[in-house]
Amino acid sequence: MTSIELLKGFNFFDYVLTFFILSIIGWVGESLYCSLAKGKFVNRGFLTGPMCPIYGTGAVVFMVALTPFSERWYLVLLIGMILADTVEYITSFLMEKLFHARWWDYSNKFLNINGRICFRHTCYWGLASLVYIYLFQPFYLSIYLRVPEKIRYIVLGVIFFLFILDLINAVKNAIDVRKFMNKLHALSESASAAKEEFKEKLGESKDAFGAKLTLRVASLYRQIDELRHPAEEKEEQKKNKKTKKNRIYRAYENIQSTAERSLHYAEDIISELKKRITDDSDEMF
Repeated sequence: MTSIELLKGFNFFDYVLTFFILSIIGWVGESLYCSLAKGKFVNRGFLTGPMCPIYGTGAVVFMVALTPFSERWYLVLLIGMILADTVEYITSFLMEKLFHARWWDYSNKFLNINGRICFRHTCYWGLASLVYIYLFQPFYLSIYLRVPEKIRYIVLGVIFFLFILDLINAVKNAIDVRKFMNKLHALSESASAAKEEFKEKLGESKDAFGAKLTLRVASLYRQIDELRHPAEEKEEQKKNKKTKKNRIYRAYENIQSTAERSLHYAEDIISELKKRITDDSDEMF
């Protein structure tokens, strides 16, 4: 039987369970790839559990939208690239708007659009669509449809329950990342404002604004220290306990690099201000 014929037996719950199963398979593939590259295990997912929903979403979209074109491989390739890029772009956009952080960034890649999608990954998606439709999907459907419907529903219920619990925890972690990135943004803006204020006051007497600006710079230094070493982290260090950073922050290098760039930017401005305010920084700090 062809995939089109096999899918006639699919209902809504089958598509939902397929979403979860292929999210797990996608997680295994990406985590394995990233772990081998880093030489250590990396949980590459928004969720704590073994699941990457973007792969499950893409797979179900492929299943529904590409299967009718399976007799024309070039349409599968072209439509697959367009659909996958659309899913990836929208996911990146929504995640950034919701949590104020970029989860991946292709800005340095050839032919990218706003750093969310790029030519290389578009080609990967096209190849993946061909492999999925002609190799993986027939194999998957032949096995999936052999499982009794009752067992499928039980498995779906268990996975769905665990997914909801994991999703709640993941959103909490993502909100913590959002708060952290918002603080970074506010710090950078405050440092830039202090620099502009310094430029505007260059013609005035140091005594007129030096003390105020000195306090401001000292405050910025304290904010940087707090961002690099949160209060709870310091408390854990006092207790000689190993601090465990936010899992999402650890899993996504782009978020880490963005945070480091923001901190370095603010530190450079503040250091420059500190040097210009006085020749003897020890008198002020």
